[in-house]
Amino acid sequence: MVAPDGAGGEGTAGTAPAVVTVTLNPALDITAEVEELVPYRKLRGRLVGVHPGGGGVNVARVLHAFDIAVRAVVAVGGESGAGLVADLEREGVDVRPVQTGSDTRRSVTIWVRSTFEHFRILVEGEPQDEVVWRTCLDAVGEAGSPAFVVLSGSMPPGVPTDAVGACAQRARELGARFVCDTSGAALQAAAQAGADLIKPSRRELRDLVAPGQELEEFDHRDGARRAVALGARAVVVSLGADGAFLTTADGVEADFASPEIDVVSSVGAGDSMVAGIVLGLLQGRPLPAATRLGVAAGTATCLEPGTALCRPEEVARLDAELAQAAGSMSP
Repeated sequence: MVAPDGAGGEGTAGTAPAVVTVTLNPALDITAEVEELVPYRKLRGRLVGVHPGGGGVNVARVLHAFDIAVRAVVAVGGESGAGLVADLEREGVDVRPVQTGSDTRRSVTIWVRSTFEHFRILVEGEPQDEVVWRTCLDAVGEAGSPAFVVLSGSMPPGVPTDAVGACAQRARELGARFVCDTSGAALQAAAQAGADLIKPSRRELRDLVAPGQELEEFDHRDGARRAVALGARAVVVSLGADGAFLTTADGVEADFASPEIDVVSSVGAGDSMVAGIVLGLLQGRPLPAATRLGVAAGTATCLEPGTALCRPEEVARLDAELAQAAGSMSP
């Protein structure tokens, strides 16, 4: 075990962070492009890019692009972890690394030009002991009084669901709203901990409330209401090309269409949606309008190659289009 690094600076432009993201299982994302995918053959390709990745990392990168003061708490190790932290610092993201003593995983995305398909290879990551994730939660407490704490991404092996509840409790102690985007038992723990918002995909929601049911038969609206019954204050279900669905403990419900686009890459779209929702709430929008901004951010990311994320000008354009389609240009 390597001792945790010291804390980073105080958010964007020296201000205390409005948002703290926590990524326990980040990845260094490598994207390559090939003409075709053929077995048993040497494939000549092009390196598209190498980006810091993982749920909370991507959320932090998007918020930083919108000039939001955000701090990314990341559990990292080895050369790949050092590279991930260095890349975040080059982008200007305030990063608080916590050393794990093992190499940060690498993920690979292969883009196939001839078929317009992409393939993702996600390595699980090394087991993580209690000292690491508890140190990450301690790092959240260093941030002062953020408005949001966002726990996003998969949980590494060895991290119990108790870590999710502990993160929710830490957010409450700071007076922050707790947002969680994960899956499996960790997602259930987030709902039961009373998360202010969870954002499962349709498949993740099915696995949460109706495991074993055929996905084609699963009613995501009913599933979202059942997730609220577990304790979540609000649920946004991401539906890919079909947009999103919102329901809350207060009885607010809304469907959101997704703009029709030619998808370049969907990598990071869900994380961008979370960032867009948080951004909208920070702007003072009601949750439905913030969710619309999240849909715009997720869609804008699908216009970018590889693991690149949404550009603010595209998000603004798509948000305006969605508002106009809904019959109102109000935020």
